[in-house]
Amino acid sequence: MPDRARSSTTGAAIVGAAARLALLALVAVTPAAGKTAADRLDPKTWIEGPVRYIATEDEARVYRALSTDAERSAFIESFWRRRDPVAGTDENEYRRLFHSRVREASQNFTETAAPGWKTDRGRLHILCGPPNRIEDEPYADVTASASTAGRGLLRWVYEGKPCGRSDVGPVVIVAFVRTVDGAYRLSYDPKLSALAFNLNNLTDPSRLALDRWLDVVSPPERSALSVMLDMGKLQEAPHPEEVLLDRVETIETYGSRPLPVELNRFQYPQGGMLLVITVRLPAGASSGQPSLMARLAPRDTTRSRRFLTEESFRIEEAEGDRVAQARLVLDRGTWDLTVLSAEPGTSSSGLFKGVAEVPAPREGLRLSDVVIARRLEPLPFASMFSYDEPYHLGGFRVVPRVGKPLRRQEPVTLFHEVYGGSGPFKVSYQLEGREDDGRWTALGKPFLQEQEAPAQGWSIPVGAHWPPGEYRVQILVEDAKGLSDRATVPFVVEP
Repeated sequence: MPDRARSSTTGAAIVGAAARLALLALVAVTPAAGKTAADRLDPKTWIEGPVRYIATEDEARVYRALSTDAERSAFIESFWRRRDPVAGTDENEYRRLFHSRVREASQNFTETAAPGWKTDRGRLHILCGPPNRIEDEPYADVTASASTAGRGLLRWVYEGKPCGRSDVGPVVIVAFVRTVDGAYRLSYDPKLSALAFNLNNLTDPSRLALDRWLDVVSPPERSALSVMLDMGKLQEAPHPEEVLLDRVETIETYGSRPLPVELNRFQYPQGGMLLVITVRLPAGASSGQPSLMARLAPRDTTRSRRFLTEESFRIEEAEGDRVAQARLVLDRGTWDLTVLSAEPGTSSSGLFKGVAEVPAPREGLRLSDVVIARRLEPLPFASMFSYDEPYHLGGFRVVPRVGKPLRRQEPVTLFHEVYGGSGPFKVSYQLEGREDDGRWTALGKPFLQEQEAPAQGWSIPVGAHWPPGEYRVQILVEDAKGLSDRATVPFVVEP
């Protein structure tokens, strides 16, 4: 049996303005009521609104030449359709994310009479999203540079892959200086963007501003030109898919609870490996449907990333819990998987990071991954047979338990498929329990069954007197020619 996917979780609480921005980005995964500033603009001036940040010069020129609202409406729909990173879904994820960021900018950057999306911070937030962290010194005197004269300094710190770009450094610091009109203006001063910088020293009242600068700011390693080039790159419109992926990377840096996820692999009838991703969501966490996103990044950098939006997941209630499932076909190789869930209207988020291995096809008899199912039932009609529909595997409806322990008097229900070989298939299920000293002991005789179909299901009730602890099922399958394969399926029983 192939190795199961391994998972790890990460997250760190960030305080201050950065955390507030992150929370806004998280909640914005779900559509908010009301129109954005971009939606309220007259069609004739649409290109002068927030879309100016992502429109090309040719698009702006063509739009300004249009003469009727019908032509403008058609252009706008075509404009967003070209930027849809997941074609074929009912919703344009990039369009919704863009409008969410416009709304966030207008709500948060209100220091002047101009709309928040028109400010320097608003433009960067729309293009890059919230920074990893914010350094704020409202009383910093930065009069040492005539081009950045003012009192008050913000430094937005982008780490990892700033704005989804690989042509800038791994850490980019964007400085904003508050000018006499109260607005925070983007600064190109390399001193303000230096890594070796101590905000606290700028507030020392016993030192003159210029003297403080000489003491606390080392000679800049970068020129003003290099800073301007980086700032210019960050203000270019990134690829829509990179924006969505960057949202996942950004939210990873904020507090998130571990997200239970189960990965199961099955042979896809048309070729390739079908990866089934099932997520267990907290019941009753909010009154609305949670939003989910997933990204699969190949270790082989010559391949493209794969992205699943919330439209790819189907959420269902399952005996007091909610589960969500999505699936896609992958080529062989190692894929890094990130899954993010966001509860609407709350700061609750869940994060899963793991690895999905897609092995090379094997000859001969072999087993798929084995699912411990919460629910297993044959589909009533042959026309429902599917490997593309969530919770459907061939002719069965299968809802995984996703790591939830069994309780007494609940059944142990398994589902798997058999590939290759020659039927009929003889399958043996041996139940074992773990003793206090760590030894595994067979519980009764093996359960035997024989059938022709590749899809196999088996169930046994957990008795009322089973002691809590660790158990497992040893599966051995043999075909008519004597070929065999086996799998071990562990589970836990709670009182």
